[in-house]
Amino acid sequence: MSVKRFCLLSFVRFNPFVATLTVAIFHAFIATAGADASPPATLAASVVHVSADAGPSLIGLVPTATATGFFVSDNLVLTCNHLTRVEGWWKRSEANRFSVSLGRGVTAPARLVMRDETSDLALLLVDLPACGPAAWPSLSVGKFSLKPGDDVAVVANFPDDVRLVRGPLLATDHPDNFAVAGAKVRDGYSGGPILGPAGDVQGMLSQRDDDDNAMFVRSSVIREFLHEYQKLSGEKIKALSASAKPYAKKRRGR
Repeated sequence: MSVKRFCLLSFVRFNPFVATLTVAIFHAFIATAGADASPPATLAASVVHVSADAGPSLIGLVPTATATGFFVSDNLVLTCNHLTRVEGWWKRSEANRFSVSLGRGVTAPARLVMRDETSDLALLLVDLPACGPAAWPSLSVGKFSLKPGDDVAVVANFPDDVRLVRGPLLATDHPDNFAVAGAKVRDGYSGGPILGPAGDVQGMLSQRDDDDNAMFVRSSVIREFLHEYQKLSGEKIKALSASAKPYAKKRRGR
């Protein structure tokens, strides 16, 4: 599919009527979805597949690492920092090439612009196609408000096969600003957004425990990380503003 046609389809998909309808579908989906289900199409556009490599090895092979990521602003994708360390045949190497699969056969190069090894956060600047960032809306990163027992959803891109798994929040006080949810995750979910009941991002998946429960960085840490980048770069981060809440819009009462 051509980039021109892809942009046209994306524009149609994100018209106000479709976006409003998707909000209702998403909230109903969160309440009823089972493990490894397919999320709404508009949510899938925000969650991407990320690849990293460190170039050819001495024997000519190119070890790669893959993860999920999600748009937090125009051209900016948040993912897990451990993606930047590629496992080779005899050692781990620092990744120096990144690419983001945007869906429908479109792949774009990216580069690392900021990282936090302690919190397992990495920010990539993506060279988007000519149709621009409107085709890949940013997700809102809200203030952390989850309580034990709250339903959360974890989204992953494998790629071109975006999946969602849900489960209850188990703990919010895990060491190093992490939280744990009973959503059972597998390889490929790392870097994916953790969505709360309101539909905003409440964290980012970092790893899983021995029972495959989701261990994630809390959104309060992510917000500090993005605020720091915003301060250093002078760029406004959409994920920190109310305009980036496609799934958290409240219905008006009559």
